[in-house]
Amino acid sequence: MKKIKIEPLVFYGLALLHIIYVWSTPVFVTQDGSCHLHNSKILIVGSGQFYSQYLELNLQLFPNWFSSVILTLFLNLFSPIISEKMLITLIIICIPLALRYALKSINQQAVFMYSIGYVLSSVFLAFGFYNSQWSIAFFCLFIGFFFKKQNEYSFGRTIVCSGRLLLIYFTHPVAFIEACFLVGLDYLRAAFGYFKNFRTYLQQLFEITLHRGVIILPSFGLFLVFYFSSGGHSDSIFENKLFFFEYLRNLVISPYLLSFDIKELILQGLFSVLVFGAFLCIWMKKIKCTTVRIGENLLALLLVNLCIYFFISGAMVVGSYLTVRIASLIYLTLILLAAPFPFPFKFGYLLISSTICFLFLIVRYPYQNKMSEIAENYIELGKCVKSNSTVLPLGFSNRGEIGLEILSRLGVFQHIGGYLGMDKRIISFDNYQA
Repeated sequence: MKKIKIEPLVFYGLALLHIIYVWSTPVFVTQDGSCHLHNSKILIVGSGQFYSQYLELNLQLFPNWFSSVILTLFLNLFSPIISEKMLITLIIICIPLALRYALKSINQQAVFMYSIGYVLSSVFLAFGFYNSQWSIAFFCLFIGFFFKKQNEYSFGRTIVCSGRLLLIYFTHPVAFIEACFLVGLDYLRAAFGYFKNFRTYLQQLFEITLHRGVIILPSFGLFLVFYFSSGGHSDSIFENKLFFFEYLRNLVISPYLLSFDIKELILQGLFSVLVFGAFLCIWMKKIKCTTVRIGENLLALLLVNLCIYFFISGAMVVGSYLTVRIASLIYLTLILLAAPFPFPFKFGYLLISSTICFLFLIVRYPYQNKMSEIAENYIELGKCVKSNSTVLPLGFSNRGEIGLEILSRLGVFQHIGGYLGMDKRIISFDNYQA
């Protein structure tokens, strides 16, 4: 009998479970999702006189465009609620799929570690940081392609790398900065090796310099224009958080994974054991491997992640929740760091990580379903609002407080006014993104 391959079955099984999780609720509510949906709708119908009284279309090539563009394409074909669910489904599936590709490029034997990627895609989804999550997927695709043929400097590979870096830029600047750092670090390592035999390898040094320049310069130029035109540079980007216990604790026992129920604390602990435990187990043993260069590059990337987490404020990206976004990249880097080395407990890791993902869905579904019912009622009441109206939604229950019960520890109803503008012209004054 042929040996049954467990890993593909687990991948498709988890994918199916998460698709059911999203589509079994009438409205999949997230903290910022309704704002993304409303703004994408405005991009389609926003050329009229009504919107121009309040909003001016900003066509600057800044980050965070990606989810709006994708939602706009979906909205031309489907209803708003269906369009948002399709975007969410793509996010949930693409992150583990891209992580699987990156792991396979680093070490074929490490593919099984992709399963923990479902935590990064589905659990962090409660925040509604669509662009930030897309940046994780594109970052994994970039890493996988970049490490696949490290010493190949062909024109085609250069263009593909540059294109993928542009995709990261149009999702979120933090992942973009880290990808640029990875390219620059690899160039310095290669250039230093060529410098030892400068005369002999002068042509190769020129080729690699041209290759790295073409990869970085187009998107990095856009980033500089965005940064200096956004006004974020006027504030201090440095903030010392290293000696605050809460930031150290939040990395190990992450409150970012606790969105609905206290039961999630147990799953958080198991998640931390898998992510940090695998990294410590592999690196403390100092196992020799053939991909040391990749490991050293990723280790340097981890240090950059930690520096951003502890010393950079949200002013750098002109946004908020920077620690949440960078924490997900730290977890991702730790997973990738363990990939180059032989791992002794593959089946156990796959089993535990898959169980964690499944239990997260079991714990969260009742809360997600209840929030969906509330959102449906809200949308139904919104039909009483006339088109071409300005609305100030007063959120007296941003977290879904019902008596002593709290549906979420996030402000999932904080920007729910965005749903009012799905099928009519409305200016919602809680739409901070607009």
